[in-house]
Amino acid sequence: MDALKGGRQVSLTKNTGKYIIHSLIVIFFMFGFKYIPPLEPITEVGMGVLGVFLGVIWGWTFCSQVWPSILSLVAIGYTGYMTVTEAFSTGFGHDNVLLVFFILPMMYVLDQAGITKLFAYKILNLKIGRGRPWVLTFLIIYGTWVMSAFAGLFIAIFVAWSMFYRMCEIYDIPKGKYTTYMVAGICFACIMSAQAFPFSAPVLMMLGAYTGVSGITPDPLMFTIFMWITNFLYMVGYVLVGRFIIRPDVSAIARVDKDIIEGEGPLTTYQKIMIGFFVVFLLLMFWPSFMPADWFITQLISGLGGKGIPALLLAIILICNFSEAPSASEMDSKGVVWDVIFLMASVMVVANALGNEATGVAAFLNQVLQPIFGGRSTIVFLILVTLLPAVITNFCNNLVVGMIFIPIAYSFSMTAGINHTGLAVALCSLCSCAMITAAGCAPAAMLHGNTDWITTKEAAWYGLWCLIVTWIITFCCLPLAFMMF
Repeated sequence: MDALKGGRQVSLTKNTGKYIIHSLIVIFFMFGFKYIPPLEPITEVGMGVLGVFLGVIWGWTFCSQVWPSILSLVAIGYTGYMTVTEAFSTGFGHDNVLLVFFILPMMYVLDQAGITKLFAYKILNLKIGRGRPWVLTFLIIYGTWVMSAFAGLFIAIFVAWSMFYRMCEIYDIPKGKYTTYMVAGICFACIMSAQAFPFSAPVLMMLGAYTGVSGITPDPLMFTIFMWITNFLYMVGYVLVGRFIIRPDVSAIARVDKDIIEGEGPLTTYQKIMIGFFVVFLLLMFWPSFMPADWFITQLISGLGGKGIPALLLAIILICNFSEAPSASEMDSKGVVWDVIFLMASVMVVANALGNEATGVAAFLNQVLQPIFGGRSTIVFLILVTLLPAVITNFCNNLVVGMIFIPIAYSFSMTAGINHTGLAVALCSLCSCAMITAAGCAPAAMLHGNTDWITTKEAAWYGLWCLIVTWIITFCCLPLAFMMF
């Protein structure tokens, strides 16, 4: 359909015929799939939820990140699982969504103050990486993993992304194959770092399923050692994939043979204050994990929760009204990446609904997989029990997949006489590497929503390589897991 504008004929919509067809497919999945007769044990509600899930995946892949996310929250309100109001309240009120909502403007303030530039300079000026682009690449990716392991993945992913964007400015690196490779690699490092310690929430939930069926809790020290070894190898593997398979142009980095901070002045008072805010933020976020729970200050900080801490600090920054700080409206318009917010809100609702007992989707998956594992040789069983969850976790909530597959692996391992504790620990990593779709986990949603630097198809492509690297290394390290546990 055309319209007249300034005496000339222009198209009323930017949508192409192909785009419209994909949009209709999304709408069918979200609102029409529920009328297909369900396959037991999937319920009628489950068919509706499954349709919304398929629709939003299709929409993110072929249409947009924003409107399929919004429409999914509306559609799930007509499945019988929850109302539309509950869907929006659950999605946008989820702790992870609110945490990101308040962290984004904080990271924008730090970036505008030049803090991320300072971090970039410190890493880029390490002599070991000078003139060695792939050594520098490893330093960034593994450095991000370490930072994420201690500071939390939501903090690390934004700091590391901002640092890398600064690096692109410094080296005059245009957006292309190398930048998409690194944006995905930083996300990969942050996702895998969630398994660095046994007291992290994802690990507690997945190993909780194992402890529930076996009565065994893996040794915390052995768990930590195993994860640090395998994750180091994951990062090495990803860099090797970039060096020998992806092979982006890194000539701009290779030409650098001297410090890039020559002439940089000392930190300003404002920069020191912003660094102080960041240190306080990290301290408050980790205080309840390491300090006695009966202390008054610990109870006070715990009451704030993950989302309250950045919200409080952001409010203090606005109250101080620093002359060099961006305004509140600028933080909102430039600091908050709304694609990420909408994506995460959708993921928090749709992915969690898939694992709910009322839908029957998890029970159906369990019913289908159990016959697959029966009567297999040890090597075939190990291939199947590690590869299947590694693939499925990219399309479902990674925690749900872990909590389904770990008990299944335990029951079959007992029959086959395989070390089920070591296998359960290995599955924690395999069920975490979920980057191919935005539905895999919250950081994956953030990656797919980072459309300024990477497209959804590129994110899926690099997510596939991360899956391959993680599975090969984990499978090769199974003997180590069996020896340690």
